[in-house]
Amino acid sequence: LQATRPQPRRRPAMRGDSGRRWLRALLLVLWCGRRTAASVDDWVAWRGDVELGPPDEARGWSRPSGAERFAAMPWEAEGPSGYRLHHKEATHYTLGNGSVHIEVWQPFPDTAAESVVSASFRGALYSLYAAELDKVRVTLVNKDYESVGEAAICRDDAPCPNAILLSDTQLPLRVAAGNVHPLDDFFAAFLNRHMRRLEDDFAGLAEYQYHLGGYWAAMPLMLDLRLLRFNKTTLRALGEELPPPHGQRKSWDWADFVGLVCKISAQFGRGRGLQAAAGEDEDFRLAMLMAHTARAYLVREGKCGLSDARFADMVRLWQRMLQEGCIGTGDGGEYW
Repeated sequence: LQATRPQPRRRPAMRGDSGRRWLRALLLVLWCGRRTAASVDDWVAWRGDVELGPPDEARGWSRPSGAERFAAMPWEAEGPSGYRLHHKEATHYTLGNGSVHIEVWQPFPDTAAESVVSASFRGALYSLYAAELDKVRVTLVNKDYESVGEAAICRDDAPCPNAILLSDTQLPLRVAAGNVHPLDDFFAAFLNRHMRRLEDDFAGLAEYQYHLGGYWAAMPLMLDLRLLRFNKTTLRALGEELPPPHGQRKSWDWADFVGLVCKISAQFGRGRGLQAAAGEDEDFRLAMLMAHTARAYLVREGKCGLSDARFADMVRLWQRMLQEGCIGTGDGGEYW
């Protein structure tokens, strides 16, 4: 989640003086926000300049995939809401009618499968601003992947979002363009208020990914979590004991894991031992998670960790998986 830095620009159309006040970051607003009681106001969907209306299935709104499992919010009431519903034609959503404009960008489309991201943002933003909708106007914009990382912002007549959800690889582009507001002061304020460091909750790779140019340029939206599933039928067919706690094995480590996936690939074909859900960078992410469990880090306190013996052990495991074709992509192909 990246806060953006405003650049000198001309007065934007249809935005008053108070609307030009810069809110340092959505993150800072999150810190200052408070949970409030329910309000009759709700999100309104838009397609460009065309209003699509408030949440109503008769107006084209529908339930995102898995909406029934969304966490219950204290302000929720009976009936439809912009948290439980989405509009597949929406380019953006607005909440409130105040003079202070808060704009957030996110890169996921409003399809049935991916609309959960936008819905989660609407739930969170409503929680923060429900009591202040006479003062603020919140806009959640559905951008695409390229736009969140490369579109012009905060210059001339370009929009100036307060916060952007973007990928790790896109952040350096924003830093190089001077679009990022440093978050160090926010982290210091969080420490003073809560007497604990927010950075301690980040995965070890966060310093490498988000601490750029001598300052914290962004923060992870969530801790990196990956699910690892195994097929009991396959393991039993190979005569292998199931990993703990499902079988009789008392221990299980990454060397056991690699040995097993390579055995599966040798039996059933290259790339069949371990299949990653994505075809681009999931291999690297899993390698970093494996290294972290061994308390080995790519970067720690500004120092490179590649020479650490524990990191070298994980590299050797990955070398074997790649050389023997033990890991494959979600569509059945091979990495590298």
